[in-house]
Amino acid sequence: MTAQTGRTVQDFTSLLIGAAGGSMNIIKVDTLGDIGLDYPEEEISAFVDGCKGVLVGKPGFELDFTGPVDNTATTGTSILLRSWAGVMTALSFDVQIGIRHAWEAGEPQFGLSGVVASNSGIMITKYKESGSHFSGRMRLISGSAVIPAWGIAAEIVPA
Repeated sequence: MTAQTGRTVQDFTSLLIGAAGGSMNIIKVDTLGDIGLDYPEEEISAFVDGCKGVLVGKPGFELDFTGPVDNTATTGTSILLRSWAGVMTALSFDVQIGIRHAWEAGEPQFGLSGVVASNSGIMITKYKESGSHFSGRMRLISGSAVIPAWGIAAEIVPA
């Protein structure tokens, strides 16, 4: 196994998205937004508390990304994203971060495997084209029973 520690470059980071009945598709991207969850802070301090404090609420997730338009029949990034945009069907996603080489199991990844039965997963909420580039956004489906998480094993298409 290749060394899995140290610094890396964005060339070894991949975004994959998959729909039920299909496979995880590599989405050709130029940029990825911040990866992780946002936890809202709930202020609960009282006058008698020695200092202020917060508790965290339920996490939210969204990821913005951009890339080149690719209209390759059935497998092109643009063809796939156009067909998924605004559709309330659970998708899986995986951001795989290879450490100084292409990603392999045991290295960091962030994502989730969708579940069709409970409509849990992500959906594409934005897809726009401008010239030869697109911009997109994915968000967690409301009421999703699963949330994205950091791990070291690849995500799979929705079951």
